[in-house]
Amino acid sequence: MHVEGGGVRYDPWDEPVMADPYPAYERLRAEAPCYQNPERGFFVLSRHGDVARGLRSNEQMISGHGVALQEQPSGLFVSEDPPSHTKTRRVAARAFTKPAMAKHQAFVADVAERVVADGLAAVGPIDAIGDVANRLAFEGLVHVLGVPDVSPADCFAMSEAVFRSISDPDGKGIDEVNQLGLTVGLQVDGVVEERKRSNVAGPGDVVDAVVARTEPDDDGWRLNRYGRSEYVTALIGPGLETTRHLVGNGIELIARHPEEWARVRNGEVAASAFVEEVLRFEAPVQGFFRTASEPVAVDGAQIPAGSRVLMLYGSANRDEHVFDDAGSFRPARDATEHLAFGLGIHYCLGAGLARLEATALFEALARAVDRIDLAGDGERCGMALMRGWRSLPVQFVAG
Repeated sequence: MHVEGGGVRYDPWDEPVMADPYPAYERLRAEAPCYQNPERGFFVLSRHGDVARGLRSNEQMISGHGVALQEQPSGLFVSEDPPSHTKTRRVAARAFTKPAMAKHQAFVADVAERVVADGLAAVGPIDAIGDVANRLAFEGLVHVLGVPDVSPADCFAMSEAVFRSISDPDGKGIDEVNQLGLTVGLQVDGVVEERKRSNVAGPGDVVDAVVARTEPDDDGWRLNRYGRSEYVTALIGPGLETTRHLVGNGIELIARHPEEWARVRNGEVAASAFVEEVLRFEAPVQGFFRTASEPVAVDGAQIPAGSRVLMLYGSANRDEHVFDDAGSFRPARDATEHLAFGLGIHYCLGAGLARLEATALFEALARAVDRIDLAGDGERCGMALMRGWRSLPVQFVAG
């Protein structure tokens, strides 16, 4: 963001904004809460109340034209509107409920313990992303989905391509996303079809859920073979990117705020509360676009029908009218009003899993790691709508 003639000028693809968007967000909230970018034409909502209302208004702010700046074909989940979205989401909803997540707690805790132990045993620095966040995110996700043998390299290539395409202002990368999705989808398809042929009750994972939807419902809606593998594959990208950036951001914040980490270690602050503050302070997804289906009035401004509207989760989470001292990292606060996982019908389906994985990791770290030292310059993920790290060298110091 820069200022011309005293006015606010904001573009999420400006390099200074990508490096540190929070000063720009503060100006937007104070001076232009419903802002229109003059070159690209999109609108931006930055205050917590406006973003929350926009996310809940799924009939006025629709998702079926995609969540990137450029219109994209309607997909599954986040890029889908009712009634198809309702049917799609319902298929796997039970696999992500609190009782369902509780069944996976021991498995995820074991993964977290192994990841932390390996980090402590390493000679020299480790990569907080490749050696910690990616391992935890992948092993936890494929376990819950029911596809443990898919290729980690293929899955991460696909997930990064998905979010890089969403974050590209020109919508580039769709062909790469489709090709990588096909590669992963073929691996998923083998698992799904084998489960279907076995006709044996599974462990209640997502593969079980899609196999169960082979038969038509009362409206004749069903998942065919392509739909079954596509469904599971579509959950991999969001599941990996959200969790790995949540964990990576949390590790970096431990290194920068040792006094706050000490409060987690001594039990004064729960690891779960630490996770919520990380989500608020450094939301992995900084925002998604929606499309105004009709004229919408916000803060005295008029958004015309058909406009693309950026819902800035990252700015909403720093709103001083909702969070005291919003620019400070304070894990002891009640941060549960954050919008890091969205809101309304598109609230992140895998939020419970991301919380489970991150909490398990930070609990394991609190038991074994006194402090985390930064061991060099990290590399940001480089995506305008995401906040996280591609690599982050650190050293775990035992407690």
